[in-house]
Amino acid sequence: MKNKENKDELMTANKKSILLIATLDTKGAETEYIKKIIERMAQNVIVADDGVLDEPQLKADISRHEIASAAGSSISALASQRDEGKASEVMAKGLTKIARDLYEDGKIDGVISIGGSFGTTTASTVLKALPVGFPKVMVSTMASRDVRPYVGTKDITMIYSVTDIFGLNRISKKILANAAAAVAGMASVDISEGAKIPLVGISLTGEQFIAAKMIKKILESKGYEVVNFHAVGSGGKGLEELVKSGEIDGGVIDLAVQEVYSNLFDPGGMFDSGPDRLEAAGEVGIPHVIAPGCADFISFPAGQIPPKFKGHKAHMHNPSLVVVKTERNEVLKLAETISEKINKGKGPRAVVIPTEGFSRYDKLDSPAGFYDPETRKEFVAELKKRLDPSVRYVAVKAHINDPKFADTITEVFLELGGTK
Repeated sequence: MKNKENKDELMTANKKSILLIATLDTKGAETEYIKKIIERMAQNVIVADDGVLDEPQLKADISRHEIASAAGSSISALASQRDEGKASEVMAKGLTKIARDLYEDGKIDGVISIGGSFGTTTASTVLKALPVGFPKVMVSTMASRDVRPYVGTKDITMIYSVTDIFGLNRISKKILANAAAAVAGMASVDISEGAKIPLVGISLTGEQFIAAKMIKKILESKGYEVVNFHAVGSGGKGLEELVKSGEIDGGVIDLAVQEVYSNLFDPGGMFDSGPDRLEAAGEVGIPHVIAPGCADFISFPAGQIPPKFKGHKAHMHNPSLVVVKTERNEVLKLAETISEKINKGKGPRAVVIPTEGFSRYDKLDSPAGFYDPETRKEFVAELKKRLDPSVRYVAVKAHINDPKFADTITEVFLELGGTK
C-alpha cells in the first residue's frame, strides 16, 4: 500500500499539463476523446475552445469568450460579422496571447490541436508563436497538402487525420489516440543539459556539406556547439529567427546565398526566406561570416523555370529540382545585395571568398557546364568594391569545398569572436 502511495505521489509531482485547442461547436466528441487519452497517461489537460458560431458541445477551461476578449473583441461581434477569415484572425490573436502567457508562467508543457481548414489556420498561428523544442502537435485534414503555411519555421508535428474530423469511428479513434500519446510522450521527455556553451549557426546546402563538416569539427574542438541549417527557404528563415531570439549566441557562418537569389529573382518561390535574410547576426551584433556558396546558380522546382531564365544553362539536380546558371547581371545584383546586408550590421563581420569556385558545378570538369571564372571574378570584384571598410574581406585561392577554405573561414570566424 505504501509503495502505491509513493508511486501516486511521484506521478502527481511529474504530472504535465497539455493545452488542447479545438472548435468545440463542431469537435466536442473528438476533443473529449483526446482529453481522456491524455488524462489516462497521468497528465492534466486544459481545453481551449476557439469556435465561434454554434454552442460548444463540451465545457472548456478557456472559453471562446475569454479568447475573443484577449484579442479585444467579442464572440457576438465575430458571429454577427459571419466572416470566417476575420474570426480566425481574431481568435488566433487572442489564443496566442493566452498560450504565450501560460507557457511563460510554466503552466503548460505541450500543445495539441485538431481542426479542419479554420481550426488548422487558427491553431497553427498559436503553435508557431511557441518556441522551438516545446511540444506542438496538430491533427489536421490539411496535413496531406503543402504544410508550409501552417508550420513556418517551427517544429510542429503535423498528423494527417485521413478521415474528416467529424465524429468518432474505428479509424479516427486510432489516429487521435496516436496524436494524444505523441504530445503526452513529448511533454514527458526531460533532456538534462550541461553547462551552456556558445551556439554557432551555419547555413549550407548539399553543395557546401564537405566544407560545413570540416568547419563544424574545428569549432567543436574550440568549445562551440554547432547547429546547421539547410538553406532552402525555411532553413535560413529559422536560422535568422533563432539569432534574433538569442538562442544562437556564438555567431553565424553563412556558407550559402541561394535564399538571397530566390528572394531577388523568384520571390515567394521554393527557396525564398524573405527580404531580411543574412541580416539578423548583424542586427544582434554577434560574429558573422559570409561565403558566396551557390552564387553561380539559382534553383527552381522542375518544370517551373521563369521565362527570364529560359535561355540560361540548366542542369537537373534531381527529378524535382533544376539548377540554372546565373549570368553577369544576376551575379552583380547578388553582390550588391549581399554588400548592403552585411554593411549595415553592427557586429564583427567578414566576407570570405573561395576564388576557385562556389559549388561543385563551378568546376572545369563539371558536366553541368557552369564553369565560368570570368563571371565569378566580376562578382568578386563588385562585392569587394561595395563592402564597407568595417567588414573584413579575405580571398582564399581554393574551391569552397577544399580543406584550405574550411581552415581559413574558421580561422577568420574565431578571430572575429576573439577566441582564436
